Amino acid sequence: MFIVDCDCHNYWSSATVLEPYLSGIWKDMFIEGEKTGPKGSFPHGHRPWFHPQDFSRKDVRPETEADNYRIMKDKHLDKYNVGVAILTGDEPIEASTLANPYYASALVSAYNDYQIAEWLPKDNRFMGSIVIAPQDPKLAAAEIRRLGSHPRMVQV
Repeated sequence: MFIVDCDCHNYWSSATVLEPYLSGIWKDMFIEGEKTGPKGSFPHGHRPWFHPQDFSRKDVRPETEADNYRIMKDKHLDKYNVGVAILTGDEPIEASTLANPYYASALVSAYNDYQIAEWLPKDNRFMGSIVIAPQDPKLAAAEIRRLGSHPRMVQV
């Protein structure tokens, strides 16, 4: 049986991995701006649905950036013989909770570039998702046009 996981959450140890993919005021806001979570968290609006016991499995919590791929490979891809894993990210979808559509769009664009540069080369089974910020449909469409022809970006 050929398995395609169309919702494969790839993680980071800290959202600071996005810094090289941001520029100008958006990089400044990301580094210096107020965050609703701990140091290294991704910016997001207040979420009333935070689970008191956290939202992720403790047995797959990475300690380093290298652990992120190793854990996914060992505990998911290889264990279940996944043929294609379509990466959907995790925290970047939180950009949809931000009030500033331009900042949200800059963040998801940075994430998309990070995913292409840092995740897709790790494993031939990986395909990517174009993450958009829905606050401004024109900016969302521009991001889809920017990356839509990339051969390994296969869904929005």
